[in-house]
Amino acid sequence: MTRGTGQVNRQIRICSASNRNRLHTLGDGPGVGTEVAMRFSLTNFRLLGFAMLSSPIAGEALRVALNTLQIGNRFIDTAVTFGRTTGRIEFRTDTLPGDVRAFLLERDTVLICGVLVLRCLGPSLRDRLGETRLELALPHRSVAAVTDGMTRLLSDISPNPVRQLPIVADRPVSNLTFPLDLLTEPMSMPDPATAALCERHCLELLQQRRERGKFATGIRSAMLTRIDATANDVAATLNLDVRTLRRRLADEGTTFGALRDEVRCTLALDMLGPLGLTVRETASRLGYSSPAAFSRVFTCWTGEPPSTHRRT
Repeated sequence: MTRGTGQVNRQIRICSASNRNRLHTLGDGPGVGTEVAMRFSLTNFRLLGFAMLSSPIAGEALRVALNTLQIGNRFIDTAVTFGRTTGRIEFRTDTLPGDVRAFLLERDTVLICGVLVLRCLGPSLRDRLGETRLELALPHRSVAAVTDGMTRLLSDISPNPVRQLPIVADRPVSNLTFPLDLLTEPMSMPDPATAALCERHCLELLQQRRERGKFATGIRSAMLTRIDATANDVAATLNLDVRTLRRRLADEGTTFGALRDEVRCTLALDMLGPLGLTVRETASRLGYSSPAAFSRVFTCWTGEPPSTHRRT
């Protein structure tokens, strides 16, 4: 059986633009993806993390993750195949732009394995990690950074699960193989009722995202690649009259201004949190005249000043 969580071309273009900005800020090279991923925690996955923790067995946790992993800020595709005695989770990056592919693979490997999966495992599963194998299409320096980063992320767990997981560099494809009977092992905090409730809320959130009109989603994507774009700019890019653009957005229950605010809020939260930029740096990158002007608008978006999300 194979199950994938594909990214459409529109999302790939967003990934390319936004993550090139991250590489410009942090620099390129092995370890950068790990550095970004280490600024996340299980709370960033919210209900998905709780759903996995409270799943009765590992197989249920895997099913929940495959159905709802798009809730997390993830770009690589995943596909699972089952043989007679083993299973394999493949991390697919072939649809990603080449200049950010290694960065995203490194980043998402740490996010999926270090922040989410390994932390949710029960003791019996951790004891059997030596029977699994993580192969990565990354050079040795990147894999060393991934291993070190995940080890530090999970330093509060004894024994540290990363030390028991074989991780291999320079492979043609990236995948995690495991014995099928691992799927029957219990998770760390089994509670089927809580797991079902959290999964239902996760699926509702995904459905809400899917119900956004396709046109509005395309406009939002265009603004992600150019923060200062006006309605006229976007309309010209799409060969539309600006009045047509506004009318089609209204038909889908939104406005250009609302989408612009949503995009800026999304980027601001990412810059202040995982990227660790200051309020001043974030305000500048989003095109505000001053940190004070940005702070006023941000507080209207979130109900909290930006200082509560990151350093000033």
